[in-house]
Amino acid sequence: MTQMTMARFMFLAAMCLAGWLRGGDVERDRQVDAARIAAQARIVEMIADEPLGRGITVGSYLDRMDARRRLWQTVSAAQQVGGVRWIDDGTCQVRVEVPAMEVAQLVLDTALTAPNKSPLSYDQLEQKLAQWARRSFSATAGSLSPERAMMVAPPAGQAAWAGVDAAQRRALIDSARMNASRRLVDSFAVEPAIDDAARAQLVEWASSQPVTSVQFRDSRAVDVTIAYNSSELVNAIKEFVPGFSQDAAEVLSTTAAPTITGSSVEEARTTARKVVVIPAAPPAWVDTLIDVSADATFKSSALKTARLADDAAQKALLESVYALALNDGTILGDRAAEDAAVAQAIERAVSASRVSKVSYRADGSVTVRLALPGKTVWHELSTAAGSQ
Repeated sequence: MTQMTMARFMFLAAMCLAGWLRGGDVERDRQVDAARIAAQARIVEMIADEPLGRGITVGSYLDRMDARRRLWQTVSAAQQVGGVRWIDDGTCQVRVEVPAMEVAQLVLDTALTAPNKSPLSYDQLEQKLAQWARRSFSATAGSLSPERAMMVAPPAGQAAWAGVDAAQRRALIDSARMNASRRLVDSFAVEPAIDDAARAQLVEWASSQPVTSVQFRDSRAVDVTIAYNSSELVNAIKEFVPGFSQDAAEVLSTTAAPTITGSSVEEARTTARKVVVIPAAPPAWVDTLIDVSADATFKSSALKTARLADDAAQKALLESVYALALNDGTILGDRAAEDAAVAQAIERAVSASRVSKVSYRADGSVTVRLALPGKTVWHELSTAAGSQ
């Protein structure tokens, strides 16, 4: 210590201080990252709805060519425009821009890799995309810290929420955020399989990620979207799932959706709730995958049509769950009609379903296929019974 010069001491002290300051900025950096991801996701939606010809959009074209993931990979390299705008300590906004010709090159490269599969010739695509020479796609999005998200209120004048107090709103936002976290963890399959303990840890990790959207529906349900960095997700799985391979990590980092939305339903206001009672032994459908699909005819844009198909698939999935029977012979739909807690447990389970396939057709119609593990339904029912 006596041989250390003052200059070296000051240098080390400065390095320690810089490291401490960087540590304090981790959460803010995560929020900025989430806002950028949300903006990039909006750009992907914009680009997917761009027409290419013959009733084909960029999104439907890439889906036919099995190259939709490459669109996200291209847009994820989009540059941030300007600085980060901090509205308050827990809210930031970021603007992102990507040159249209980078997307055009992606489409043309995709056509070259499988010309016999492409519904449009290379010349047709080149002629159409030449119009993008001076264009760019940009979007602005924000993110909220989990704590700040709990304080979001419905827009003024949304009458459906007039009688809902702040505590109830916070409970619904938290429920939707946790559902989004469960949907994220249930949306990917990894080897080795995730056990209940690891699942709980991953759900807790997901629930700590920034929120990019809080939407209040007139039905008094809340939709919450979270965003996350795929490399951080991989690191979390490596931490909580022993034996998770590097190959699996690489696949997951390129296929996991960067944002995910969960929904909540209004909690019963009465304190005199009936006790949820379910048989102790799980039914046979716990080990099955509930699989449904639904169609929607074209409505103004591919994105809107896909959302309509997803809504229809959600309804079909809900009916499928309602038709399930417990070991005592009772039907879940009948139990849900009698007990709000059972109905809410089923709603939470359905909101945790994942999209297994989206099919875009030449006439603009879309088919969405949803998958829901039976164990997710049983988990929500068991949780409802255990929380009484």
